[in-house]
Amino acid sequence: MEMAAVLSSSIPESDYDAVQAPLGKSTSIDPSLRSKTFGIATKASESLKTIMNIPAAPVTEELRQMYIRSHHHYDVGERLDRRYNPEHFSSNKVFGLETEHDISGSQTKASLLVPYKPVDNGRVARFQQRRKDLIGVPLDPIKDSMKVSEDHCFGFVELPDDHDVAYLLHRGSFDVFKTSLHNINGIIKSVRLNLKKANYCKFESLQRSLTNDNPARVLHNLQKCLFPISDDQLASILVFFTDENGQVDSKNFLNALDWRIPLSIPESFTQNAADQVSTARNNLSKMSDAIDEKLNSTYTKDWNSYGVPSLRSDLPPPRIRRVADKKNYGDEGTAGVLTNPSIMEAHGVFTSDLYEPRTMTDILDLYKAIGVQVDVSQLEMLWKEHSDSNSELSFVDVDRLIQST
Repeated sequence: MEMAAVLSSSIPESDYDAVQAPLGKSTSIDPSLRSKTFGIATKASESLKTIMNIPAAPVTEELRQMYIRSHHHYDVGERLDRRYNPEHFSSNKVFGLETEHDISGSQTKASLLVPYKPVDNGRVARFQQRRKDLIGVPLDPIKDSMKVSEDHCFGFVELPDDHDVAYLLHRGSFDVFKTSLHNINGIIKSVRLNLKKANYCKFESLQRSLTNDNPARVLHNLQKCLFPISDDQLASILVFFTDENGQVDSKNFLNALDWRIPLSIPESFTQNAADQVSTARNNLSKMSDAIDEKLNSTYTKDWNSYGVPSLRSDLPPPRIRRVADKKNYGDEGTAGVLTNPSIMEAHGVFTSDLYEPRTMTDILDLYKAIGVQVDVSQLEMLWKEHSDSNSELSFVDVDRLIQST
């Protein structure tokens, strides 16, 4: 038998109706309890307003003395009562001397307006004289300790010469090269030191590959071998190992560069050898080597790059670009485009406009505007074969298809 049937049969209907009382009403109503109350009755007292706003008591001398005793708080100008023995101390007694004062405040004004007096300190003046920068005078704070003369100058004095910038750019390439031949001793030693630092030991293979040939071929072969010395230094040394007939003594030339054997300084050179080597240097010298000799000496391709790239090729360009968006998404022109703009860009037509998908009607209007006759039937056939889902093609695609047919 189900539980609902059991409950419905066991509970009388009268008891069930008694339970059906509204919310908040008692189900068991006893008349004898209506007149009874529980708890203790609260007697009315003062209001909350009276308790919160207690009227301030009048300040009497007795209350003020009690406040002084508890808080040690005196009024402005009131004398502190230190409870001295009145037999030995009078409350009217004054300590110290009277301070001279002027009611007009002249002494206060004089104390505030102190005249400026520079402090003459000899030690500070000597320090500033040593450390102060002067135009045309080198800063030398230890000149006194070194005990040198007043006109003594530190550093290397570079002697003036005739090789200014205009001379080097327009006239003096060969003259400077010929002047450098007088410093062959230092050039050879510098080259040998650089080869020693690089631990270059391939002189035996160079002896086998280089033959007694003209200077141009020797310089060209050294460039192909990636010899780690600049062309100008090699040409200056090569002059002293080139004979009158224009043949290079490759053995002695490489022995002069080999840092593992004793150095033998060459003594003289011929004018014909200098002319031939200078011609070979001008014809074979790579300007990129002269510029990038130090810049590209370190391989930086595998270095980790940090930060945000200037060209954001990793982000697609937005269809609607805001004015405040200054990112370069790779669709902007380079320095070459700015210096040499195309004819289309001069008329306001950019590359993005050529690649924009258009309808066949727009393409025909463009060809008509530029004065080119197009076979409409042929264009319709190409359009059906190569157009996208929106039946659109770009101007570049259409022009490529027409040219291919």
